[in-house]
Amino acid sequence: MPRIPIDEIEPGHALRICLPEPARMHWGLDGWQRITDTATIDLGLGLHVADIPAAILASRKRLDFTIQWAASLR
Repeated sequence: MPRIPIDEIEPGHALRICLPEPARMHWGLDGWQRITDTATIDLGLGLHVADIPAAILASRKRLDFTIQWAASLR
């Protein structure tokens, strides 16, 4: 999976993670607090996305996440 570091998200913007296959995104805020699992949604054409809403990201300093692929569970 490509690694594309994001240093900053503008206030009021959501984050969309785009993946080539179904997956589960395991994520937490500010040092793995408020841990949440988000399943991707199939948008068609081989694109699966997980969104983190702007309201959740507001006033947070950090977002950490990892991906578990649905087919292989790796």
